[in-house]
Amino acid sequence: MNDQLVISTKVDKDVYDYIEQNKARYGSRSVMVSKILSDFIKQKQNASAIGERIIVFMDVKNVEAPVRNADQFVDYSSLLAQLSMGRDIVDAMAFDGKEPTNENNKFHQYLASCGWKLDLRAVDASKHQKEVDMSMGVALISRAIRDEYDTAIVVSGDRDFVPAIEYVKSLGKRVEVVSHKVNISESMIHVADSVAYLDNLFIMEMGA
Repeated sequence: MNDQLVISTKVDKDVYDYIEQNKARYGSRSVMVSKILSDFIKQKQNASAIGERIIVFMDVKNVEAPVRNADQFVDYSSLLAQLSMGRDIVDAMAFDGKEPTNENNKFHQYLASCGWKLDLRAVDASKHQKEVDMSMGVALISRAIRDEYDTAIVVSGDRDFVPAIEYVKSLGKRVEVVSHKVNISESMIHVADSVAYLDNLFIMEMGA
């Protein structure tokens, strides 16, 4: 691994400059990034949220499409740390299509190494992922019925998840929606208890 930093979305330039200026003191950018993430979690953690159980449900395609188009990369380990905010992570599930050629195997292995549990579904020749969306909606509902979480973090802006979100909220669960600004639907904004944007999170990957 070299020491080249790859900005994933819209990392604040002041943060980037701070890393550059303090790299020598901390030994490497990797150490500096870890410290910033640790401080970020401490600042955001709410004492009343101690013991709050969360499950993260991520629609991989919804996250990946904008950054891949821009030749950018997401650090999914840092993403998970920021989404949890120090709360009790029951599970982190990544839902994605599985290509017949297994061409995305390396990416899926990377997700697994970052702590994500993969739920992969076959996609048709047209690349439609309705089976993927259905699987994520079913998991969101079934795990709420079994009372396995207090808060669901839905990493997707796709309005197809609105009915599932409405149902789990009727069971008394909170739902936080996280998405790129360009990918989030108005109906998802209205149904969520809170909304956060990937564009504003400090998610980066060290150049390989």
